[in-house]
This record gives sequence, C-alpha cells and structure tokens, in this order.
Amino acid sequence: MPPVIVAAAAAAGAAATSGFVATALTNIAVGAALSAVSGAMAKKPKQQASFSARASDRTISVRQAIAHWQIIYGEVGRVTGPPTFMHITETGGNKYFHVVYTIAGHQIESIDKIYFNGEEVVFDGNGDATGKYEGYAKMDQRLGSPDQTAFAGLIADAPDKWTSDHRQRGCACVYIRFKWKSDLYPGGGLPNVNFDVKGKNNIYDPRTSTYGYTNNAALIVGDYFMEQSFGMAAPQDEMDMPTLIEAANICDENVALKAGGTEKRYTANGTFTVEEKPRDIIPQLLTACGGKVVENGGEWSVYVAAYRAPVTTVGLGDLRGPLEVQTLVSRRDNFNAVKGVFVSPENNWQPSDFPGVTSSTFETEDGEQVYKDIELPFTTSPSMAQRLAKIDLLAARQPITITAPVNISKFKAMAGDVLQFDDPDRYGFSNKPFEVIESGFAVDSDGEDPIYGVDLLLRETDPSIYDWSTSEEQDYDPAPNTTLPSLQDVSEPTGLALASGTDELFLRQDGTVFSRIKVSWAASTDAFVLSGGYYEVQYKKSSDSEWEKAGNVDGEETFTHILEVEDSQNYDVRIRAVNVGDAKSDWVSVLGHTVVGKTAPPSDVVGFSAQQNGDKINFSWNAVSDSDLSGYDIRYGVVGSSFDDAQPLTEETKGSRITSAAVPPGDWQFSIKAIDSSGNKSQTAATFNLLVKNTNDVIDIFEQFPLWSGSVTNMTVNPLTGNLVPSDQHNPNVDGQEVFEKFVVQPYDEYAYESDEIDLGFDSRVRAHASVQTTAGGGETVAIIVDTQLDSKEDGGSYGGFSTHPIGEVDARYLKVRCSMRPDRGLGVINSFAPTVDAEVREESGEVDLSASGTHVTFENQFHEKPNLTVSAEGVALVANYENLTSTGFDCKIYNKDGTAVSGTISWSARSI
Repeated sequence: MPPVIVAAAAAAGAAATSGFVATALTNIAVGAALSAVSGAMAKKPKQQASFSARASDRTISVRQAIAHWQIIYGEVGRVTGPPTFMHITETGGNKYFHVVYTIAGHQIESIDKIYFNGEEVVFDGNGDATGKYEGYAKMDQRLGSPDQTAFAGLIADAPDKWTSDHRQRGCACVYIRFKWKSDLYPGGGLPNVNFDVKGKNNIYDPRTSTYGYTNNAALIVGDYFMEQSFGMAAPQDEMDMPTLIEAANICDENVALKAGGTEKRYTANGTFTVEEKPRDIIPQLLTACGGKVVENGGEWSVYVAAYRAPVTTVGLGDLRGPLEVQTLVSRRDNFNAVKGVFVSPENNWQPSDFPGVTSSTFETEDGEQVYKDIELPFTTSPSMAQRLAKIDLLAARQPITITAPVNISKFKAMAGDVLQFDDPDRYGFSNKPFEVIESGFAVDSDGEDPIYGVDLLLRETDPSIYDWSTSEEQDYDPAPNTTLPSLQDVSEPTGLALASGTDELFLRQDGTVFSRIKVSWAASTDAFVLSGGYYEVQYKKSSDSEWEKAGNVDGEETFTHILEVEDSQNYDVRIRAVNVGDAKSDWVSVLGHTVVGKTAPPSDVVGFSAQQNGDKINFSWNAVSDSDLSGYDIRYGVVGSSFDDAQPLTEETKGSRITSAAVPPGDWQFSIKAIDSSGNKSQTAATFNLLVKNTNDVIDIFEQFPLWSGSVTNMTVNPLTGNLVPSDQHNPNVDGQEVFEKFVVQPYDEYAYESDEIDLGFDSRVRAHASVQTTAGGGETVAIIVDTQLDSKEDGGSYGGFSTHPIGEVDARYLKVRCSMRPDRGLGVINSFAPTVDAEVREESGEVDLSASGTHVTFENQFHEKPNLTVSAEGVALVANYENLTSTGFDCKIYNKDGTAVSGTISWSARSI
C-alpha cells in the first residue's frame, strides 16, 4: 500500500475554514492541493468592526477628509454617503447650504426614497420638496452613468465652486440645497440624510448574456469576482459559467412563505466599502446564499446552499491506501442551535435578531443547549435567515470527515462536487453522499515508476439539510405589540400659564436681579415624553415676528423660566412636546403677557460717613439687605444740593466701603442711594458733609473767568457779566444775550469750553482737577451736570485726546482742561471754571562738601516753586549760609566764628510749600 498523502487543510475542521482560499496546481511531481472550498458561514471572518456597528455607520453621514467608495448590491434602505461637497451661500437674506452626497462608487439602478432625520421627504418632478420641507429643500440626482452631466442647479448657485466638468461620472450622487430654517434644521446643523436605493445595475447574467440590476446572490458573488474596479478583476473566461448559471437558477427558485406568497431562495442586499479586503468581503457576500467559492485549476466556481447530485462513486477498489476517518467534531466547535442577526427593512434597515433555529434532538444528544451566533449582513428576510441558519445547523451535525487517497480515475472529483462512498461492509457506507472539500494531486513511489493519484478531503452531506417547510418558519415581529404610546403620536401640553413679578425675580450669584417669565404646564401623560423626551419652549416680544429659543426642558418637568425679559413689555410664549423618537406635538401658545418686574425702590442707605485720609476720601455705610440690589450711587455737590444736582462720583456694586481719590478740595455734601437691578434708586439719599482740604502743594489755579481765553463750542461770553452762556440754533450768529437766562429753544447736542494749554515748565507727576460754578438757565427743569475732561502730554510727546477726568494724577508738562454740558443733563450759565494743578508735598535732603569759595547745590528733581530750605554746617563754631535759592537749587558757604569762609560739610533739607 502506498504512503498516505494528507493535503494541507485535511482535518475535520477543514469545513470550518474561514476566509478565501485560492490554491493552484504548482508541482505535479511533489503533490499539491488542486482545489479547495471557501465556506461562508462556518466561521465569522475577521473584520475591523462588527456588522451591527457597520450597519449603523452606513446610516449616518459624516464629513471626512478622505472617504472610501461605498459599494451597494441589491436593495438597501437608509444608506447615506459622505458629503463630498459642502458650500454656503446667502441670497435675499436667506442662507442656503449646498451638499453633494456620493452614495456609491458605481452606477446604481435607482434612488427610491430620501429621508431627513428618519422622516421620508417626497420631492416632486422638479426636485422640490413637498410637505413640511416645501420651499426649504431642493434635490437633484445622478445614478452614476458614464455620460452623466453635472448638477445644473449647483452650477447656477455656486459657479465658482461647481462647473460643468464636475460630473462625477461612474458615481451615484445626490445634490440637495437646504434653505436654512431653525425649526426644520435644529441645533445649527443639517439633517442626517438617508436613501433607499437599488444598487449596482451592470451585473452580468450568463443565462441571458446581458447586464442589468439584480439581487440574485450567486450573480452578485460572480460580479464581485469579475468586477475590474473594486472586485477580484477575474476575466469572464476564468469563471465557471455553467456552475454560476446553476447557482443563479437555484437562487431564483420560489420558496413558499408561511404568511402566503413566495420569495426568492437567496438574495443579496447590502453594502461594503472599498477599504475592506476581499478576504472580508467575499465571506460576507457568501452568507446570503450559504455559498462557497472554489478555484479549480485557475477557474472560479460559485456554489450556493443546495444539494447537488453525486458526480461519481468511490469504493474500496478506487483507494490507493487506507482511509482516515474522523466521526466527531471537537466539543468547542459543536453546537445544536443557531441564532443571529440580519438586516431588517421593517426595523429601519438596522441589524435585528431573527428567530433562532433549535433542535430538541440535538440538545438531548449534547446534554445542553449550545448556540452558535451568525451574522447575515446581506440578508433582509427573516424567513431566509431562518433557512440559512437551519442549513448551517444541519450541516454541522454531519460530522464525518474522510481523508481518502484514491487513484487517478477520480481526478474529475473536484472541490465543491458531491460523490458517493460505497463500502457497506467495512464502514457501513452504502452510497453515502460526501462533499469534496479539497482535492489535490498525489504521487506515490513504487520502485522506479511513480504512481499518480488524488487525495480527497470529504465531509458527509445529505439532501435533508436543505429541506424546508413553511411549518418550520417562525413568525418575526419587528415591533412586538405593547401598551406603550405611539412614537408618532405626541400629545400637546395642557394647562400652559405665564407669570412674572416679584416672586419670579432671579438673584444671580453676583447679587444682581432680573425679571423672568415663569412658564408652567400640566404634567404629561405621554410615556415617551416623560422618559427621554423634552419640551421645547420659545418666546418673542409680541411686536416681533421671529421666535427665540428659551431652551429645552426635561420631559419630567412642569415649568421653566424665560430669562432677561424687559419690564412692561408684552411677550408671546409657545411650547410643544418632543418625544424620545424626536416626534413633535403641535405648538400651544399664550400671547400678550405683560412682564411685571419689581416696582418698589430699594431701601434707603443708613450709616453713611466720609473721612479724609491724605488726598483720598474713605466712605462707609451699612449694607442694604434687599435681595434685589445691584449697587450704590455716590455723588458730591455743594452743601444743601439735591441728589440729582450732585456730581456723580462712583457706583459700587458690592460691599459697604470704598475709597476715592476723585474728590477735589472743597466744602462738599456727599450723598448715596441704593440701586436695584431695574435701575430704581432709594427714595431718600443718605448724606454726609465734609470739608475736603487740599493736602497737596498747589502749583497754580488757572481761573478762566472772565477772560475765557480758550476755545468755546456753541457758547458765547456775556459781555455784561463775563459768564459763558449757551447759544441757540435758531440764531447762531448773535452773541447769546437774547437767550441769556432763558430756556434754549433749540439747543445744540453739546456745549463746551476748552482752556488754553497749561505749561508746567517741566515733566512731573501732578494732580489736576477743576471747580465749576453754574447757574441754571431760565425754564430749565433738570439738574445741571457739567463734565470735566483732561488731556495731557509730556515734553516732546503728543496729546492722546480728552477723557472724563474729574480729578487724577498724570505725568505731564502740558495740560488742557475742558468742561461740557448736554441738553439731556441740564443747561445753564457757567459762572466760573478754575482748573487747579497740585502735587504731593515733596522733600529732598542730602550732605554736600563745600569749598571755601562756596558751592552750588542742585536738587535731584526740580520743584515747581522755591521750596522751604534748611541748611546746617557740621562742626563746632561753623555756620552755613545759603543764597540764590531757586526751584532747581541754591548756593552755599560755610563761615567760622571769625566770619571767614572755610571749607566743610553741610546737611540740607528742602520741602515743597
């Protein structure tokens, strides 16, 4: 007996080999596998992501820098394509989003339906949307023909972006122009767009020698092998056409359904992308028909799940050596029930569980129920899924595997064929059918002459594996009946009511308060709103046309607040319920609600006092305890002046203490009022009188009255009194005497006086402020508030412009001071305007060695006037004497008791006056 030759995949698990196996005759002398079977359902192929994840991904349009072509076979729903072009234009105040979705990298049969966020949108013959999207979406499509034209509408809307050369030939694509509307496209983004399509339409059918659309599973597998652009690129003459015709006919057989009617035995409906590898794609396609692909001598054969008649019989006389028989599979690979997922059109084309296939007989044999999970990514029928699962289960329960070395006469028994094994005496096989899993040449050595043969790997099979009866079909319910409410029927809110006023005021963490509208409604009875749903609230002023969003409120809540509304304004409010499935109820509205804010003023301030500390004033008071409090308004004016007549000093938002250096010297009355968030002030101001002394060294007071040598704006000097009076636009050429102390009938927007440039002589740090005395004009009813502004520059510098500056320190040599009035803050006569410049009292001191002839001492920093100087000589009976004192220095000599000038050392100290 010649030696046993075992092929590479010769094991009981060979029938469970996954992936695509391609073997060829390589060296007849040493023996090699001649043919092998690629099983589809025996083992799940390695994939980057699960079938469920990929099926979900294909429904969501994601903009990517690089997107791989999508390939669509058969009829597939809710697919999308990457946006391969996006552009925004604005016309007539409307914003348009232009998007091109590339659905497939090949020509397809048709685009049957379009969905926005899961809702079907119907387009008329002109591509215009109907229904709720009417006027807000327009569509054009191309199926991927090689001579298709570019989108004319997109060329017209974006000629600099899309031209007649942008044809996307060979790619199925859809152009949609979205007209922006916040209610239709919520969240600032466009809807997720999906399509129901019939896929690739140039599939070759060898039965008719024609090309067209089909979802015949065998023809689709054959197409992938022959496809030149994304498939295996096999020429037609390398395809086993008779076998493909037989497989296609089996797929087209009608199978009776339990509910009546029929369906084709095997169809393939699904997608993949060109980034996936053939070793992953082919097993997925084969799951649709329980199929196998075999390479026999360079020719590809496609088989589908069906019993095939034996092509030959093998008996003991055909053997070259002993058989290797394995009667069981390993415990790990054994199972007695099959369940899994398919793509359900009734579940929005998402992966769904089909009814599992079980066997009580097999379960009893194994002692427990063991499930195998399978994925059928190209199957869309639950009954077809059950048939495929049953075939998988029954085929696995045919465990006998034989390695048979046979003579060369069985050379034609190729992988994929069925043969009969007849050996009733030794093995009990009486014409028992076996499927050829592998077939390979073998060479045995017998002396000098080689003996040629064939090594076969066989797996038992049986016609009953493929039997099917409608009684075996279990009902599939994609949406079992429940007592839950319908996702499409959303009840509108009830009991909508609005409220505002003191009880609804809101206190921020920073202490500020603002008015709100409380929106309340009755609790929902819709379970899909209560759990996972929400309420959408919008509002607007009654006089406005556009609604504004007030936010979404959880479905369990029964009220919310609309913030930042204006007191005494009328507002409209509307609300609708949105359930967990994003279905919306009708709007419910309340119109014309008048916002009531807080009308009572805040409490009066008590405990107010002011104290001078150098050139600063420290203010303190007892904090007002009102919750609606935004701060305090502190002012100063002449003793006895009203709060409205006083000059605003500062507004403090928090606390009960503040220090200000912006108070000029004078006998002042300080006043304070509390302010609430609506701008209301305390009824009565708290006051405190203080004589603010000038603790600084006054450099000069530049009184402008009566010369007014600076420049005036819309004012003139009354020659009788020397006062500045405002002019009237009715007669701007007169000198102003006609309107003196009379109401200004037609005032200018502003009245101002600007002093001449004040030269301090050198750069120094000084404080500038001004006092203004006014008299209200005749008929004036509001307090006169005069603003003072300052502009300054250093020697060699430039002015930066006037800024409101009642008092403050600057580094400058040159100053300009300005005062101004506005009609809305009261007009009057300016009696006096006295800019004052002072500086902090400054001291310098030092020690100097003098010569007998005397020495000039220079101050480190110049004084604005002669300082007070003290000089003393160091030593007994020595006297120091200075002369020629200026703002920059002095001369000094030392004398002894005889009155003779001598050399020595002095100590000196200079202090500004």
